[in-house]
Amino acid sequence: RDIAIIAGELMKHDDVKKYTLIWMDSLRGGEFELANTNKLLKTYNGITGLKTGFTDEAMYCMVATAERNGVEYCAVVLGAPTTQERFDGCARLLNYGFDNFKIADRESKGAVIEEVKVKNGKEKTVNAVMKDDFAAVVEKSVKNIERNIVLNEKIKAPLKKGDVIGYIEFLNGDKVVAKGELVAEKDVPKKSFFGVIASFYQSFLGIF
Repeated sequence: RDIAIIAGELMKHDDVKKYTLIWMDSLRGGEFELANTNKLLKTYNGITGLKTGFTDEAMYCMVATAERNGVEYCAVVLGAPTTQERFDGCARLLNYGFDNFKIADRESKGAVIEEVKVKNGKEKTVNAVMKDDFAAVVEKSVKNIERNIVLNEKIKAPLKKGDVIGYIEFLNGDKVVAKGELVAEKDVPKKSFFGVIASFYQSFLGIF
C-alpha cells in the first residue's frame, strides 16, 4: 500500500515519464550502456513505468504504472520468486483494473461545485471548489452514479482560502463509492461591527 501511494503521487508529474519510458541509454560518452529493467515497456500496452527491485530478503519486486484512454492504474508485486513472475503479476493486476473498472464521474482540483452563502462576510457568497482531483472508480457493470453535495451547517466569516466547507460524494444506490472535500475558493473577511449593523437594518427594512 505504501509503495502504491508513493507511485500514485509520483506519476502525477508528467516529467517523470521522460525517464521511466527510456528503454536504452548510455553514459560516459557511450562507454557504458544501460537497459531499463522494466521489461513491460516492450510488452504491455499503455505502460508508463515505474520501478523494479531485488534483495535476497524481499525477492523480485515491482511497481508498474499504465494509462489507457485517460485512466491510470498502479500495480505492486512483492516477493516474487523470479523476475518473470513479477512482470506477469503486474500485467495481470493492470489487466484486472482496465477490464473490470471504469471512471463513472470525475472532477478536477479547483473545479467550482457550488456557490454558498457566507454569514457575516464582506462578500455574501464564496465558491465551494474541489480540494483535490476526484474520481468515482466503479465496476463496469454499474449504470447509475448520483452526486450528493453536503455543506457545513454554519459557514461564516472569516474564511481562509482552502478552508473545508463541505464535501461531495458519488453514490451507487445507497453505497458511497467516492468522497471528496470541498474548500473555499478564496478568503472571505468578516464584516466590521458597523457592517453587521448595516446589514441588519437593510434586512429589517427589506422585510418591512
